[in-house]
Amino acid sequence: MTRRVLSAPLAFLGLLLGSLTCVAGVPTDELLPDTTKGYLSVVKMSEFREKWDATQLGQLMADPLMKPFVEDLREQLKKKMGDSGKKLGVDLHDLDGLCDGEFCMATVQPGGDKKQHALVAILDVTGNMAQAEKVLEKVRQHQATEGAKRVVTKVGEISLIGYTKPKAKGQTEGEHLSHFIHDNTLVSTNHAQLGVMLAERIMGERPKSLKSLEAYEKSLEHVAKESGEVAPHVRWFVEPFGYLEVSRASSGGRKKRGTDMLKVLANQGFKAVQGLGGHINLATGTEEILHRTFVYAPKDPAAKGTDKYRLAARMLNFPNSTDLKPETWVPSGAASHLAMNAKIQDAFEYVATLVDEIAGEPGVFEEVIKSIAVDRNGPQVDLRADLVKHASGRIEVFTDCRLPITTKSERLGLAFGVTNPAAVAKAIDKIMASDPNAKRHIIDGQPVWEIINEETSVEVETLKIEGTEFTSTEGDEATDEDDDEEKPIIPNSAVTVVHGRLIWATHLDFIKDVLAPQEAAEQISAAADFKEVDAALTRLGVKQESIRSFVRTAEAYHATYELLRQGKMPESETMLAKILNKMLGPDDEDKLREQEIDGSKLPPFEDVEKYLGAAGLSVRSDDAGWYVVGCLLKK
Repeated sequence: MTRRVLSAPLAFLGLLLGSLTCVAGVPTDELLPDTTKGYLSVVKMSEFREKWDATQLGQLMADPLMKPFVEDLREQLKKKMGDSGKKLGVDLHDLDGLCDGEFCMATVQPGGDKKQHALVAILDVTGNMAQAEKVLEKVRQHQATEGAKRVVTKVGEISLIGYTKPKAKGQTEGEHLSHFIHDNTLVSTNHAQLGVMLAERIMGERPKSLKSLEAYEKSLEHVAKESGEVAPHVRWFVEPFGYLEVSRASSGGRKKRGTDMLKVLANQGFKAVQGLGGHINLATGTEEILHRTFVYAPKDPAAKGTDKYRLAARMLNFPNSTDLKPETWVPSGAASHLAMNAKIQDAFEYVATLVDEIAGEPGVFEEVIKSIAVDRNGPQVDLRADLVKHASGRIEVFTDCRLPITTKSERLGLAFGVTNPAAVAKAIDKIMASDPNAKRHIIDGQPVWEIINEETSVEVETLKIEGTEFTSTEGDEATDEDDDEEKPIIPNSAVTVVHGRLIWATHLDFIKDVLAPQEAAEQISAAADFKEVDAALTRLGVKQESIRSFVRTAEAYHATYELLRQGKMPESETMLAKILNKMLGPDDEDKLREQEIDGSKLPPFEDVEKYLGAAGLSVRSDDAGWYVVGCLLKK
């Protein structure tokens, strides 16, 4: 996930806003109420465009080879984002050239009501009033053809223009639009009461603003302190639970049956994460993209004793250290590497209440642990005593991309540090020996287990948990439900204990790479691009850290790019493709998801990789949360 955090959002922002030419008067974080759940502010659009164009990603988008795809993608995004424009009554492309100062978009939960949702756009239209009036006239004409009722309301000096359409068939509420221009500021929202509130606030009545919200204030304050005198090009903030509630409300409310995971996570103490906000800078002279974020999660007042959080949220404990760089065994050709510290033994105990609540019954977690230990048909391994007890607390994730590109090209590995490799290896042998899909190999004298899920036809007894979306069946007899059993997320995998770690990978040959000896000069920590990223993070103040990542973006994006170009992303076995299929695919899992973006006009990857440099990210655990700093460097 971290590898895509660096450039994808900026590339999307560049496509969406790259041609905008946005707030005079009241700062947007003072104008917006404290029920704002998501906030994005491009501080000065003219500077943002200039800086974006100076980055290699900006140059990539301007490359003539990319022109056919960029133009086609703009049209695709225009169609796919049409709903966002309709919610504000405007075509987002009508805003081109309208804004040169601050441009802000926000999601708001009016009145803090979980059933309410609103989208707000605020633009500085200084010097572009004539064009702004044309946009609003186009809105008026369109609303008239839609049969909307137009009402003008005076709020002080402001003429608030509202359009209301009756509830259509299948809709839970009618559509509304409110907008006004005052002091070179254009404000538009799709919520009637919020429109009035924003007009009142711009006239001077501004109690409880976004800026006064503790999570916003603390997260941005922390980032500003770390940034020093470097002013951001983009500011942003998200209150996670509130944002998800607004997103759910805007989609018509919660529709799925079964466990409400948002409610479960709140019950389990994860609302301790009150908000996260940050700064983004482009073309700084040393970094192509520089981002700083602070996740504000202070001590939960309901926590007991010396605990910082309560229930399952107590697993959010990531100690700092100075030794998170790649080890000598990490394959030199890795596209990415992430290392982190965690309290594994504590997390194992704390997850129990989360599992029990999802299952809807206390004690389920312990019953599962016991059954694994004593079931005569199972592995008879005590997970707590035979595995978790020996965890050192270090976790690593590494990936690469195997050529030629196919749907199976992206390889993923996970490594868990262990204090007693022999004991862990013995437990793994017992677990694998009880799995009919597991096959034991000896590679360079090292035992390696391969799990072959995609070829299996053996029926395995599984657990059924009522009230959730886990719907497998029990017993030996085949039933209709067996045909609907969810397919494994990872078709095949392999596991071994080596280098003082329990290592799991999506491909057997990735384990072979881990076992292969490497000369010192070939190790990833000796590579020029790694040293460059390491020096950049040091320059940005990284010392103690709980998480660190290194990404070679050209290699990391190669499979995704090529499969997108071939129209095969839904067929891919990459984790990103699996997630997209789950989120965007049809309810019938036997039907393949249609690819959302047509990549057929993308140029060959060889013409693109020269723009994709190395990236790095570091997370430091603080008393009030986690500080994140990362960068993308020039190729």
